[in-house]
Amino acid sequence: MRFIVLLLLLFCVGCDQDKGSFAKQASFESVWVRYDLEIKNHQKQVDYKFNAPATLADVDKLQKFTGVELPEGVLELYKMGNGQADNGFAIFRGMTLLKIDDVIRNWQQMQTVKPKEMEISKEGRVKDVYWSKLWLPIASDAGNNFICVDFDPALGGTKGQLIRVYTEANIREYIAKTPKSYFAEQAAGLSQGTLKFDEYGYGPYTLEELKKMK
Repeated sequence: MRFIVLLLLLFCVGCDQDKGSFAKQASFESVWVRYDLEIKNHQKQVDYKFNAPATLADVDKLQKFTGVELPEGVLELYKMGNGQADNGFAIFRGMTLLKIDDVIRNWQQMQTVKPKEMEISKEGRVKDVYWSKLWLPIASDAGNNFICVDFDPALGGTKGQLIRVYTEANIREYIAKTPKSYFAEQAAGLSQGTLKFDEYGYGPYTLEELKKMK
């Protein structure tokens, strides 16, 4: 009897753990599987169109060229594929993973862009700048906007966090601490109904974002 009671207590403690505990404890692979299942529950056709996995030489080339060391979570992305085809299903809202050569090309190109004087709309963990050489663009859309690994966060941020950079707009925003936490949060939001795709299949968006679109 005592054994049964102990089991019940352990089960209850597990139920009370914060929702983020799954992301902390699970492997990247299991988080991705959960994310993939949730996406396919909400989308009829999903083909990420990953390229062949990046090699150690690819990663070494990127790290030597940019002078930064890729966090484990970003390395996990490149184990899945050295970028995606342009028409692959975007793994970050509207943005596909870049090939390592394209990461280098975009990073190099952004160093030459003259900073614009504009009031930046940004979240507190991201520095109030037009561009930083310590932002590594790992994903992009057709409009020259990026998902970046931020190696120089503002106070309150975390080195290696993911941020969204709209280069021609005035938005620089934090999106997740790591790729794994991003996919875990997206999967949880889709499962709980707090994130949804719009009528055209774009997203997922928060319910508040969808309300503003109407």
